[in-house]
Amino acid sequence: MTCGNNSFEREISIPYALYQSELGRYFIGQTPALNPTVANGTAIAALVNPSDSARNLFVNVITIKNPSGAAVDAAFYVNSTLPNTMSISNLVNVTNLTINPQPVPYGRIQYLVDATVTTGVSIFSRVVGPVSTEIVDGGQIILPPGQSLVVYLTELAIDSDVVVAFGWWEEYPYTCKYYYHEHTC
Repeated sequence: MTCGNNSFEREISIPYALYQSELGRYFIGQTPALNPTVANGTAIAALVNPSDSARNLFVNVITIKNPSGAAVDAAFYVNSTLPNTMSISNLVNVTNLTINPQPVPYGRIQYLVDATVTTGVSIFSRVVGPVSTEIVDGGQIILPPGQSLVVYLTELAIDSDVVVAFGWWEEYPYTCKYYYHEHTC
């Protein structure tokens, strides 16, 4: 961004995620509290890019809040097939509240308790300590239409109240050049 007057020009840089927020393309949201029906239970939370979105989702941050007194295991998966019975969270909003009407995201946060991940690639994992929050940021994961990022939670207590949040922005795909090959992304 350039700002000038008669005596000098000044240039500043802003983080790309903030730029996307200014455009109304950055969204943030969370699951409700995830409580399985059995001890040592499981849950799935996912940021899903519907196959008809015609957009790429750029995952910027994932947060897991664990208010319980026991540690929770979290494994992160891509290329997973999700159960058809997952619920869609309505706890999602655009981050730029100055835009009216507010943009609606194409990406969806979905969740399901007492479920397991049966397909996909586990790309990394975390142990979320008791009464703590784990934040994973960086923005390296890009979800094309029809893909999702799954957080698979295990070792959950019945009253764990774990919440998973995602922050992402959405852009139209464009032709891009990758290090190993060129294709339409």
